[in-house]
Amino acid sequence: MVREVAPLPLTGHSIGIAHTRWATVGSITDKNAHPHTDASGKIAVVHNGSIFNKQEIRKELKELGYNFYGQTDTEVIAKLIGHYHEGGKVDIREATKKAMKRFQGTYGLAVMCSDYPEELVVTCHGSPLYIGVGDDGTFVASNPSAFRDYSRNFIKLGDKEVATIDIHGRNLDLTKMIEATDDEESVPVSPAPYPHWFIKE
Repeated sequence: MVREVAPLPLTGHSIGIAHTRWATVGSITDKNAHPHTDASGKIAVVHNGSIFNKQEIRKELKELGYNFYGQTDTEVIAKLIGHYHEGGKVDIREATKKAMKRFQGTYGLAVMCSDYPEELVVTCHGSPLYIGVGDDGTFVASNPSAFRDYSRNFIKLGDKEVATIDIHGRNLDLTKMIEATDDEESVPVSPAPYPHWFIKE
C-alpha cells in the first residue's frame, strides 16, 4: 500500500515517521491508520498507547471548529498539538508539552512539524520509547529490537520526558546511553510465517 501513495526510493528526507500497526481504536481503515495530522496538515503524529479522555478533548476541539475524519485517539492528539502550536504560537516542543498535560492514559509519541523540518519531538508516559543512537542515524521505537541492525546503543526515555532529536542526534544526553542486552535483542523482528505484521496482529 505504501508503494501506491509514496514515491520510491525516498530521497531528500532527513527525518521521517511510520507506524507498523493498524489503529487499535476504531475500524481498520486508511482513515484510522497512522500517522495522523493536525488541521493545518503541518503536524504529523504516530502514537502507541491509549488516551482515555479522548472523547472529552475531541468534543472541546469540535466546539472550536475542528473536524475529525476517523475515530482514533491519535487524531485527537494531533489536533490538540496543532491547536496549541497555531493558537498559542509556541514551538512544536512546547505545544506537545501543553497537550501532554491534558492526556489521561498512556502514550509513546513521535511528532513532526513542517515548521521544524529537521526536528522530531518524542515523549512517552506508560508506553516505552527508546532512542537508538547509531553511526548512520538516530532511531525511535517502542522496543530496541526495532533498530538492532543499526545500533545496539540506546537511551530509554523516562516517563513524561520530552526529547527533541535533530538530524544529527547531537542534542541528546549521551550519558544516559546503554547497550542492548541479548534479551532485548531477542524479540522477533520478522512476522514469519505471516507475510507482514498487519496480518499477524
